[in-house]
Amino acid sequence: MLPDGSWHICKAPANAFHAVQGSPRILKDGKSFTSESVKRDQLSDSFWKGQNYRVAGGVTADGRLYQPRTLDKVDMDTLGGIMLGLGCTNAINGEEAAAPTHSRMITDGVAK
Repeated sequence: MLPDGSWHICKAPANAFHAVQGSPRILKDGKSFTSESVKRDQLSDSFWKGQNYRVAGGVTADGRLYQPRTLDKVDMDTLGGIMLGLGCTNAINGEEAAAPTHSRMITDGVAK
């Protein structure tokens, strides 16, 4: 998050005061970007095609941030569909999602 309250999926600018790391990028400008990002990051097929618990960070066109966690194991393409369903135009796969107890879903500032 930048001081003006805006969210971005990119390399964190120097003035950012909140940042989330993850890979691969799963949405770019409202379209799937997983395969391009997997090639860039040199990730194995089993990483993005495999079923796993996932967390993601995404931003909608109007600047809302979503950081959901799946309750079931999904592949990266399914995660991208979830983020699109939330209205995200840009999204990344998050880190530390190996078990469903590692993170909780935050909606309107409330942990669920």
